[in-house]
Order: sequence, then C-alpha cells, then structure tokens
Amino acid sequence: MTKSRATHKGHCQVCNNIQKLPGGLLAAHGYTVMQRGWGGWFSGTCHGSHNLPFERDRALVDLSILKAHEEISSIGVRMESEKATPADPKKAWRNHSVKNGPYGYRIWVQVELVATHEQHPGSHPKYMHGGEWHPIRNTFHSLEDCAEQGKQMYLQNLNQRRAELRHFIERQQDRLKTWRPDAPLIPVAA
Repeated sequence: MTKSRATHKGHCQVCNNIQKLPGGLLAAHGYTVMQRGWGGWFSGTCHGSHNLPFERDRALVDLSILKAHEEISSIGVRMESEKATPADPKKAWRNHSVKNGPYGYRIWVQVELVATHEQHPGSHPKYMHGGEWHPIRNTFHSLEDCAEQGKQMYLQNLNQRRAELRHFIERQQDRLKTWRPDAPLIPVAA
C-alpha cells in the first residue's frame, strides 16, 4: 500500500486542531505513543482522526454536540441520584490513580472504607481498590465524614465535567456559525 503525501492541512471537526490530510482525510492525532520492549503503539486517538476536515464536512461537529448534550443529561441523572442517596459510611467516592506503564490516569471509584485508627491511634482510614489498601490522607472525625466528603468531591467533579461540556458545545456552535463546505484548505509548505 502506497502512502499518499499530504499536500494540504485542515481543521479537525472534533478538536479543531490543524492536521495534515493524507488522502484527503485527517491524519491520526490526539494519541500518546506508548513504549514497551521492542516496540511502541498509539494509545487513543481523537475521534476526528481519519475523517474529513471541518473545511469539507460538519457531521462530526454536529455529532459531538449531540453526544455532549447526552453526556450532560447522563451526568445530571447521576448527580440527582447521588444527592438523593445518603452517604454510606462503609463506602466513599475516591479519585483513584491508576498506573498504565510509565503513564497513568485518574478515575472515580466507589471504594470500601475501613477505620484503621481504632487499631492504631493517629493513623488514617484506608480504602481497598485493585486488591491493595490505600490510605486516605485527610483527617476525619468519622467514616461518615470521610464518605460525605468523598460524595461532595465526586459531585463537584461531575459538575465541573458538565461545565466543561457546556463550554465545548458553545465552542462547537460558534464554529458552525461560519462553516462553509468549500472553505479553503491550508497548503503544506514545501
């Protein structure tokens, strides 16, 4: 298979970054190159990769707005459910760090709480995740306080995500105001 050289660049419909257009479609972008042993691989790509640029199509912009609205709605349902449920003193929401080779990411998980300070005065409560115990560094008067704070932090994170999605929708809608299917592409410098 012969690779076609990009002669032009265009804007990604999803992330709005400028990318080369080999074969008229956006090059793969938005990835991390992971290394292990003798080889490497891409971890994740932007959903706009291998699609038409914004200068030629807007279908992914429309779809990304729709998906963002759906996620906002889903977050609202989760928030209402979480607010309506009293905090369980045996469980708490934690923003847990997950290792992925030399990289890592953070996820929200609901974890089992254990009071260790009863056996060891001055020690912190712990939680179990991935078969390992992790200390909770904050000072709490009770497991109920720990569970309630975890719940409030989780709700705050969901609310922040909802605000980010609203901002994303506004930016995408602003882009659509000036969209033309025949907008000029950007020539690649020789």
